[in-house]
Amino acid sequence: IRKISPYVSLDTVLKLSKRQELVESSKVKEKEFVDSLHELFDKVINPLQLRDTVFKRNFLSNGRVALSFNLLADMHKTCSNFLAALGKSRNEVEIAAAHTQFAPSLQLFAQYASENSKLINAVERNRRGLAQVIENQGEFSLAASILSPLQHYQKYRNDFQEYVWLTPDNDKASVTLEAALDVIIAQSEYVDVKLKEEEEHLMLLTLQSRCKCAIFTFEIVS
Repeated sequence: IRKISPYVSLDTVLKLSKRQELVESSKVKEKEFVDSLHELFDKVINPLQLRDTVFKRNFLSNGRVALSFNLLADMHKTCSNFLAALGKSRNEVEIAAAHTQFAPSLQLFAQYASENSKLINAVERNRRGLAQVIENQGEFSLAASILSPLQHYQKYRNDFQEYVWLTPDNDKASVTLEAALDVIIAQSEYVDVKLKEEEEHLMLLTLQSRCKCAIFTFEIVS
């Protein structure tokens, strides 16, 4: 649901200045995300696919891991294309078009959200083997990398909402921008739903695990 703009009383010139700053900031954030995905492939995923070993074969044979890695590869490609489209955009209509074309790609984030707990569990179970794959990689954090898409996807809705707010009301492109924003919001909310389902699933598994432990303890005491 689109929110009421907090910039209603802001001077038009100042609005346009802030909007340009936002565009540049959005490009920087998107490049950082694309670069982080590239680093994940460079330091973890690609090395896992080189020099076949029993550990690598077993880890990559996990269907959840393979699916998550494929989704990350698709994210890297589509986000790189979106970054390029933003770089080429010269006006509001082109920026709206870039977001409209990108919006369906948020389905990748939704699918990734549905698989994320399985990927995290697989990484936790294979921590020692993975540590050997990514050894001597400086401050690289695998955990942070696999969680970053679930934090980054909100940026598209939030930044584009700000962009629309900072567009003067009399701008001819306002209707086009608002239509594109509605598409981005709808797709982002779908990711929200999937992420909430995953969080509830994890809570249920944790509760079940605690119940099993309690039952086991009770049986021993009895």
